[in-house]
Amino acid sequence: MKFLNSIYGSWLKLALTAILTMIVAKGNIYEVTLEECISAAVISILPIIVNYLNPNDKRYGNKG
Repeated sequence: MKFLNSIYGSWLKLALTAILTMIVAKGNIYEVTLEECISAAVISILPIIVNYLNPNDKRYGNKG
């Protein structure tokens, strides 16, 4: 459970959620391409990267 609360666990949860949302929106898993999955995963983790780089955000380790 500790992994899911780490930065990598957050990346994994958001990427899987974005991919599953895209599959549901398209209505068929066979209509989703690999490029769309990669794009959705990368876009979904951008807020976590921004939070990690923010020195005032202490969620992903002590930066101060």
